[in-house]
Amino acid sequence: MLSTFAQTYEPKILVLAPHKFLYEAPFENEIKAANKRLAKEAKQLPGSGFTNSPEFKELPENLQQVVISQIHFSRKIDFSKSVSFTAHEYLTYTLYEQFTNMLILLSDKNAANNPASLAEIAAEEHMQYVLNFSTIQIFERDGIGLASIYVQLYDNLTHDFLINAVYEGDGTNPGFEFACVDGSIDCMVNNALSKALKDVTYSVLSNSPSIKRKRELAQLRDTELKANYFSAYNDTAFLKDIIPQSDSSIVVSDQFQIVVDPAKSKFVAFFIKKGSASDFKSLVDKKQDNHVKIILEKNLQDETLLDEIPGLYAYIVKGVMYNGDWYYEKSNVTYFNAPSLEDGKLQYFYNLADWNFFKENSTEFNPEFWESGLFNKIKDLRQDPDWAIYGESSWESLEVNNRPYIGYYEIVADAIQAKLEEENEAFEDTLSKFLFIPFYEKNIAEHPEEFATYSTLNKELAFIYPMDKRAILNPVLITNGKGEKTIRYFLTFKGENTIYEWTYFTPTVLPEKTWHYGDVIVKQLNTLTSWNFAYNALDDTAFWEQYVFLKSGDNFKYLKKF
Repeated sequence: MLSTFAQTYEPKILVLAPHKFLYEAPFENEIKAANKRLAKEAKQLPGSGFTNSPEFKELPENLQQVVISQIHFSRKIDFSKSVSFTAHEYLTYTLYEQFTNMLILLSDKNAANNPASLAEIAAEEHMQYVLNFSTIQIFERDGIGLASIYVQLYDNLTHDFLINAVYEGDGTNPGFEFACVDGSIDCMVNNALSKALKDVTYSVLSNSPSIKRKRELAQLRDTELKANYFSAYNDTAFLKDIIPQSDSSIVVSDQFQIVVDPAKSKFVAFFIKKGSASDFKSLVDKKQDNHVKIILEKNLQDETLLDEIPGLYAYIVKGVMYNGDWYYEKSNVTYFNAPSLEDGKLQYFYNLADWNFFKENSTEFNPEFWESGLFNKIKDLRQDPDWAIYGESSWESLEVNNRPYIGYYEIVADAIQAKLEEENEAFEDTLSKFLFIPFYEKNIAEHPEEFATYSTLNKELAFIYPMDKRAILNPVLITNGKGEKTIRYFLTFKGENTIYEWTYFTPTVLPEKTWHYGDVIVKQLNTLTSWNFAYNALDDTAFWEQYVFLKSGDNFKYLKKF
């Protein structure tokens, strides 16, 4: 008997080994080969030792039980039992998205096709559902290889079959999760199994108490949104002084509703219009919107998919007042279809229910809506439990760039950073055109033996400076008259036209095949500080004071006037 499990698991499904496996003589060799292959693959699967690993112990209790059942079942796997194994994998993967507390287990037990046998197993193993493959047959009909699987899904609550049917499949490759070699016995089984498991999934979802509760709650929330929010007065004048006429990405006349917080310091406005793009290709080519969601009615395999586009274009504009100024952002751009424009407005407005607008399991407004989700604040990533995992890799530059804005609404921080980036681009463009490039060109003309050419990163000079821009450092690749390449650092102070060379690093001739010299710059600087090209600024006071501005008497130790 498997362990007794808490009733909080949903759904609880036990997948049995097949009861009978029958095949005709022409398929014997292929089945023997499959059994040999499966036995070999089983030896490569994680063994019982895996259950003592840290990776296993980090799994939730229900997933630990799922893995244990797979390990036990795979020890004596053959072609017929692989049907149960495949079904178990598919159901686990498919249902986990809806039910993180699911419990789907494999069992070596098998049963005849009668309710009494399945009821006994269900009661003994404390499971609601038993998935039984009563009989599997591989045979030929009119010269075509076929698989027939007698599938039963028994529900121990109703003491009846939710599914009691035979599914048949030929050797055509069904693709996706059931991909196989055309004409093989694998494809015959997979074709039949793919049909059966879709019905199993539908039956489980249809009978799920939690899914039913979710549907009921969704209906109540839809009613609440329509009656008390969608039908409320649409204050079209609210955004008049917030969104400038110069912002062509937002058409104020397309606003169909707005929700404003009691303090009138935050809002979410809803916009919709009929799509103007003639086909899907032209939509893809549009660059005005980021993170566009496209809801298609056609299957991805439909040949005419690219000929049409959903007819409605909707988005929200969310805003926050900070220090007396409004900051806003257009987001959640969606192309979709609806029976009418009015239906489309309702459909898009109902997104509020997914944006933390209601308290959990309730139709009551959630005050945290204005402080989460659409209105998230910049968090201190160093306090995140996963900082130890990601802190020195993917989060490093993000944390440094966001550090000055911790506690700000993301809308505000994004706007401030976007403005700063624009100012920095203009600042760097001026430095390049009127100071550094003329300096390099002059040295190329006057000292070709030392300055034959200079190279840029991505066709632009790279600049490193603190937030206050008191000094600007430019690492550059210089090639001399002999073709030797070295990285050198030149610096100017804010408001000055004098250029210095920063000499802390002795220029070293790079190997001939050094293509990404930016990596060399990062490696050098990281011997002194933490920095890479993704940093908005290098605000390490110790770096600038100890290694750049340090003086010996009245003179800079590492800066040489050029």
